[in-house]
Amino acid sequence: MLADAALGVDPKSWTAQVLAFLRGQLDDKGLVAAAKDAGSRTEAHAYIGFMHLENGHDDAARTEFEWVRDNGLPNYSEYPLAIGQLRLLDKAASR
Repeated sequence: MLADAALGVDPKSWTAQVLAFLRGQLDDKGLVAAAKDAGSRTEAHAYIGFMHLENGHDDAARTEFEWVRDNGLPNYSEYPLAIGQLRLLDKAASR
């Protein structure tokens, strides 16, 4: 599905960079470097956090979600998702 989606976007676009990251073709640092404004940085750190969660790296995920909380734009949909994940990580840590 991600490969098909990549065919439909400008290869130089932010969307193409996100798809490359999700497909494992771009690492964390590359995605952040491709983020040219506060909105795309909000998205990048949230997506990186979710990828860390997926891979079982809760501490690394927390760091990314904290970046979103402290520096991200609240009007981006990734912002409340990151805040929600921080709450879940806090809840899991207190057990």
